[in-house]
Amino acid sequence: MGTEITRYAIGDFGKLHKFTGKTVPAGTEALVEEDGTSLTAKGKTYTARFSDILPNVEIIRVQFDQYSSNHIGFAMEAHDRTLTKIPEMLESTKIISEKLRHDWMAQDKAYQDTEKAKKVVPAAAKVAAPAKEAIAAT
Repeated sequence: MGTEITRYAIGDFGKLHKFTGKTVPAGTEALVEEDGTSLTAKGKTYTARFSDILPNVEIIRVQFDQYSSNHIGFAMEAHDRTLTKIPEMLESTKIISEKLRHDWMAQDKAYQDTEKAKKVVPAAAKVAAPAKEAIAAT
């Protein structure tokens, strides 16, 4: 029983694919030969972007692991959650802000009504005051 040789292929938009066996996934081009150690012409072109001196399969493996790891998936998922959470947070902040504004307006109106009530002189006192002044003037 032999071990499966890990090979890599490149697909649309430069996405790397990892596979084993001789069959290349549909829609991709192999970067590594069937022996698992040598590069195809496409593989040499791909690795030349990263290392002119030593193009090898390890460069492709590192690139695959770097961009296909679970951490990238977790980061993308967190980003999606953030994009949906921010509008929700903004909406709840807007609602709370509106409630606070209404509460402040009610408190302000109550305060103004209280101040007006303090300034209003009772009607009986208004009538009596001019009469006293008239008597004092004579």
